[in-house]
Amino acid sequence: MAGREISFFLARVFRERVGVRDFPVEQEPMDSRRPHHEPLELLDSAGPFKPVEDRRRRIPELLPVKLVTVEDARLICGAGLEVQLDDFYVGLLGFERIGPEEGIVYRAENFNLQFDVLEPPVRRETLRALGIEVLSLALAQEQLIAREIEHTRQKGLTPGHESILLMDPAGNWIELTESRAI
Repeated sequence: MAGREISFFLARVFRERVGVRDFPVEQEPMDSRRPHHEPLELLDSAGPFKPVEDRRRRIPELLPVKLVTVEDARLICGAGLEVQLDDFYVGLLGFERIGPEEGIVYRAENFNLQFDVLEPPVRRETLRALGIEVLSLALAQEQLIAREIEHTRQKGLTPGHESILLMDPAGNWIELTESRAI
């Protein structure tokens, strides 16, 4: 028997044993690779379309940035830098700003980045860079060049690991790395 005949035979045996008799045995099953000859006709709607409000809880969209930390990160900034920080973190990197009543807080995909506002001059206890994963390091570098932000592209200790080191408007060190799917 040819392959097609075997499949018809097996289908017929299955239908007989299970008791399915909804279409004749000789009818060929629909083949998705073969074009259909009969066009599909839609009925006119009874009235104008009114979408139903979805009452389920809204799940926020995934953001294109992740913090390389194990919990929420805290940085310090001088007073009066809120507009520059918004432009840098929201406009350039893709964070989401969380309400103004909570202070300066930016949401990444995994954690929040909180800023403690201090009066200048600001003294930092450490110069450790905050790690931020972006979708594309090349795209981030293009945007930094377009905005004329000083940065340094550096190679890591392991093969293929590169990052961009720069300072945010508040003077905090930031290290951008590219997120890679494993």
